[in-house]
Amino acid sequence: QYQDFLFLAEYRSGEPICQQGASLETLYFFVHGKIKIIRTLPSGKEYVLDIRENPCILGEIEFMTLQPLVSSVVTMKKSLVIHFPIAGRRETLMHDAGFLYRIGRCLALELYQLDAIASVNVLCTVKERLGMYILSVQKDGWFSLELSALADALGTSYRHLLRVINLFLEKGFIEKIKNTYHILDEAGLKTYASIQDPSNI
Repeated sequence: QYQDFLFLAEYRSGEPICQQGASLETLYFFVHGKIKIIRTLPSGKEYVLDIRENPCILGEIEFMTLQPLVSSVVTMKKSLVIHFPIAGRRETLMHDAGFLYRIGRCLALELYQLDAIASVNVLCTVKERLGMYILSVQKDGWFSLELSALADALGTSYRHLLRVINLFLEKGFIEKIKNTYHILDEAGLKTYASIQDPSNI
């Protein structure tokens, strides 16, 4: 019933979708591409909270809490995003059981993912975290790495992340072809990184 209010927007690489601190006027459904979720600290330093390539809703936390946007979202390559302007529709949406179920499900999945990520960051080494990340984002054995953003997301330094990537290259688990990577030995990568079931991370 809201289809007439939706519109599809295309973003170039590096464009902001929404900015931390702004009021929520639009819900966003990320459809295709690659985005990073950034938190700007009081010191001015930017910290990458997450990198996403799978479809997801953006702004659901702020919609439910009536708070300003808690983070910024920036594209990492050309991306497609559906906009849903909510001005004047909040009361209707808050009484729509189907809509609230979808928002609640997204929040539950995000909480589950954050809990899994927190456990991984505390208990796993960088090689394990990187191995899990590679296996979760690869498509038909191919993947790309944005090193600066990924280092923040994995809670390590750029230099150490580069050392682990070079180790994976030396071990023959992956190969680099121009600006992309290809998995050569998935079983070896899983074993070396102590990964049992990366699809659940």
